[in-house]
Amino acid sequence: MEVRWLNDFIALAHTRHFSRAADQQNVTQPTFSRRIKLLEEEMGALLINRNTLPLSLTPAGEVFLRSAERITALLADTREQCQRIQADDTERLNFATSQSLYISLYQSWLKPLGERLDLTFDYDLNSSKWGAREFADALLSGSTDLMLTYWHPDMSLFSAEQAQLLQHITVNHEQLLLCSASNAAGEPVHAAGRDRGSRGSLPCIVYDDDALLGPVVKSTMESVDLGVSLEVVCSEKHCIGVKALVKGGFGVGWLPGRLVRTALQHRQLALIDQVQSCIPLEVRLYRLRNNSHSQLTYLWESLERQGAQLLGEQTDEVDGHGVSKDPASRVRTYSP
Repeated sequence: MEVRWLNDFIALAHTRHFSRAADQQNVTQPTFSRRIKLLEEEMGALLINRNTLPLSLTPAGEVFLRSAERITALLADTREQCQRIQADDTERLNFATSQSLYISLYQSWLKPLGERLDLTFDYDLNSSKWGAREFADALLSGSTDLMLTYWHPDMSLFSAEQAQLLQHITVNHEQLLLCSASNAAGEPVHAAGRDRGSRGSLPCIVYDDDALLGPVVKSTMESVDLGVSLEVVCSEKHCIGVKALVKGGFGVGWLPGRLVRTALQHRQLALIDQVQSCIPLEVRLYRLRNNSHSQLTYLWESLERQGAQLLGEQTDEVDGHGVSKDPASRVRTYSP
């Protein structure tokens, strides 16, 4: 049975006239009459008494009319709900970021910004487990509208060709700090001359090669003279894992300043050689240039209007541990 047959029957029941009902349904009278006949054959009963003027409904037709009106009303309501859900989904912006940025900037900045602009972000927490390649693929394929990520020249998230397809806004600065668990006096448990006997090396937890921060830390270890050698004892994909091992006293590791701010203040962690080992990062929001999502355009234009205010308003650096609150005094910015 076709749904339009129900609407045909309701129209005929209300007009009690085949030609007027056919006009109302925008079909020819022969086509309309044939569809009513097919409906009666489907139901196995006569629904229309054709021997009266005007036409009348048979007892079976009266029962069928009540059911047809309920069914079509339910279908109309269901269609409206489905369209509303579809519209809501169309309004949502798919969003992805790393664990540490979920915990810090997403909660403190992007989510409140969305609420002020009346935007809804649809985020998949599974993205917090992704490596660098998965983030890049999700953005380039269009499966996510926005990606909030750390950026450093040593990171190779995108090829030069891919970068031409993207736009980004630098929304903040961050610093990777070399941290150790601390003793009761607030001093680092791991320090030069105290670890590994006379070898003068410190155990170090680094990031996996496919992690966002992996290439950054690797390059720093190879190019910066920290005055002590670092012996890699473990690698992790995410900052949370590195932090847990460092805090547990298993070695030193580079961690985002926002992620360790409270632990530093409570002397659960201590900085090691903060001047030489500090790694400056940008925090960037990326989108595809050809993404025509209306809400994404609205968000992007709002961010561009704020411009440099983004950095001034959102900077929240570690204080009281040798790290400046003013990013301009310590953090270099880079061109793409």
